[in-house]
Amino acid sequence: MYGVTPALIYFAEGDHRVNMSSDTTVGPKNHFTVIASLTFKTNIRTYGPFGATGDTAFKTDVGKILGFFGRSGGCLDCIGVFIARHAIVHS
Repeated sequence: MYGVTPALIYFAEGDHRVNMSSDTTVGPKNHFTVIASLTFKTNIRTYGPFGATGDTAFKTDVGKILGFFGRSGGCLDCIGVFIARHAIVHS
């Protein structure tokens, strides 16, 4: 997220990250697509949005989020999530 002041997010005890949404936009450098904003929704509340509204929205809604990974240089241009797998129990 270009030009945004860094922020620490402290999730409440018992919070489980269940959804992440974002807006993307064309970045100010080299005209690559970058992450413009991030919002995190948990089983308790919503955190964000952090950043500015972009042109294209996307959302993860596939299960419990365990962690995040991403890539950045001057701007955050890639973000992904690690999702919890459901255990399969055989009798």
